[in-house]
Amino acid sequence: MAFVIKSPSKFDQLYEEALFAYPTVKEWCRKFRDGKEGTKDALRPDAVCTASTDTNIARVNDLIRENRRISIKAISQNIDVSVGSVRSIVQKLGCRKICAQRVPRLLSGNKKYLRISLSLQHLTEYNESGNNFLLSIVAGDET
Repeated sequence: MAFVIKSPSKFDQLYEEALFAYPTVKEWCRKFRDGKEGTKDALRPDAVCTASTDTNIARVNDLIRENRRISIKAISQNIDVSVGSVRSIVQKLGCRKICAQRVPRLLSGNKKYLRISLSLQHLTEYNESGNNFLLSIVAGDET
């Protein structure tokens, strides 16, 4: 339910989402008298979507695949398309933002080597000991 008021009052605090400006309601009444059936804008047949083309979608996809940490703003600047259009393209691609703290940082060559060697060592021990190897693992808080 919406209330129409001409001057601000305590209704502003109570019903701020349901209040409409008097000129807006007056314009709606005029349009309804003229035969309009809704308050939403009609789709314009001459409005053409130029940003969500197959070419731009492929370019956004390539940029994301090259650098998974690229920002929407950086993509927008790179392909010269608005930020809102890039957001809709990224949504169409099924991509979503993940908290940066949970995304592992890029590892240096030495760190990658250490991870690979430890993983191979664990796999070798698991192949030799089977499930007994899993019982020897102790997980705990290092703090």
